[in-house]
Amino acid sequence: MPKSPESAKKMLEGIHSDVCGPMQTASLGGSRYFVTFNEEYSHFSVVFLLKNKSEVASKFAEFVVFAETQTGNRVKLLRSDNGGDYKSHEMTKLCSSRGIVQKFTPPYTPQLNGVAERMNRTLVECARCMMEHAGLSKEYWGEAVVTATFLRNRCPTRATSQDKSPHQIWTGKKPLFSNLKVFGCHAYVTVPKQKRIKFDAQSVYCRFIGYSEHEKAYRFEEIKSRRVLVSRDENSWKTSSTVGDAPKETQKMSLKVKKMRPDEEDAAQDQDTEPGSKRHTRTPSLEQAVEIPVPKRQSQRILLKNMSAVAQVEDDFETAYVVDSVGDMPKTFKSAMESNNAVKWKEACDSEIDSLRKNKTWQLVQLPKGRKTIGRRWVFRVRENSNSVRSPQYPGLKLTKAMCEGGCNHAETMANFPYRNALGCLIYLMVGTRPDLAAAVGVLSQFVADPCPTHWQALKRGFRYVNGTRTHGIEFQASEDDILQVYSDADWAGDIESRRSTSEYTFIMNNSCISWRSKKHRTVALSSRKKSPWRYRRLHNNQFG
Repeated sequence: MPKSPESAKKMLEGIHSDVCGPMQTASLGGSRYFVTFNEEYSHFSVVFLLKNKSEVASKFAEFVVFAETQTGNRVKLLRSDNGGDYKSHEMTKLCSSRGIVQKFTPPYTPQLNGVAERMNRTLVECARCMMEHAGLSKEYWGEAVVTATFLRNRCPTRATSQDKSPHQIWTGKKPLFSNLKVFGCHAYVTVPKQKRIKFDAQSVYCRFIGYSEHEKAYRFEEIKSRRVLVSRDENSWKTSSTVGDAPKETQKMSLKVKKMRPDEEDAAQDQDTEPGSKRHTRTPSLEQAVEIPVPKRQSQRILLKNMSAVAQVEDDFETAYVVDSVGDMPKTFKSAMESNNAVKWKEACDSEIDSLRKNKTWQLVQLPKGRKTIGRRWVFRVRENSNSVRSPQYPGLKLTKAMCEGGCNHAETMANFPYRNALGCLIYLMVGTRPDLAAAVGVLSQFVADPCPTHWQALKRGFRYVNGTRTHGIEFQASEDDILQVYSDADWAGDIESRRSTSEYTFIMNNSCISWRSKKHRTVALSSRKKSPWRYRRLHNNQFG
């Protein structure tokens, strides 16, 4: 495969394009495709939603006029796949009239159009994650793709010169980040005075679905009527999304419950709080945020306080909304069989066991004598998808430490993991650059099986020592004469219980430590004279054998 030509030296020298679709679900505007035009020099991307692939030529004409007007350059090259939408009579005539060279990839070789293919994949992945986080259905894919393109153009990338964002190279201005919002979050949008009369609501409950292309404003979808609004006047942003499209009244009731304290629960039941009496702190609009990026300290404190309360309310509402719709979840298999949904739970349990047998997860064997089986615990849950349609009940089988009974020592093993993990950190340092920890680590490692509070105190003392000597290390220096020095020593019956000795050695070259070790002997030495040959023999085998 010949090498690709050199990259573009200025804007609009090369445009990479590709069509993605058809989507199984139409967008809010009825589109099932989207096409991207990616500028090679700045990596700036423009996306268009399409109802039919035949619209590619007209959208490319719009892009050419827009790009040439904004940059002052002319489009020279269009690189795309070999699809019929790029070889149509309208597209060919447009490129010929403007002197644009078309280059196509060979059939069944999408890798040669990698820039456009990878961009479409990036946008789809971002849009999918944004919809999943917001709890939105697939019909919002069009709004999510457009928003993902907006955000991607404002993110710095190494592909551009000086790691700038595509938007900065395209426009010459740094992008503003103070006006960014979480896709799918909720907000109260102010109704203009010209469109309301007395006693009408001053705001409507909406969902944020993107940024306006032609106005300095946001795009919202009204929850009740599902009509799209473009506005810059909004109040009370909710940075986290709720479960599905739950009723607004339910969220208000959750707000009341969240604000009650246990000692005032009885008194609160007698109060009649008006739903509309809530106070909302006004968030600066998009235009105001650009002119005054730093709000007053007092307003910021109130805003953060309200947003924190809203986040807590939504978390509480999410739990209450699901639990209220399905009732109490059974804790044990017995309680599930005694509940009103016993038949459904039994079917779900049988399906789970059949799946384990089919996948050969376990192998049935005879229980050895003197042993007991590990306890089992059924976890019962009812899943709700984004459309609030109840899915089949699916319990998961889990093993717990509390289920281990006599004849099983897993509980004791699991209890020692924190000590082992902490000791492993010191061992990692000792092996790499801290020979001064070798002796201490060797002693602490002897009590991994059953550590007591005294061993924990000694282990924490080791961490305090490391914290106080973080600036210490090994410095390797160059020298004309490589001088190797070896130091070795051992105690005699240092272990009080086993009376075994511990040997240490250190290799130093050019005043730098290059090898070290601390090891307890496997046998008992009757005298210090008898342990020396063993120490030297082990030293020779480890370094030269």
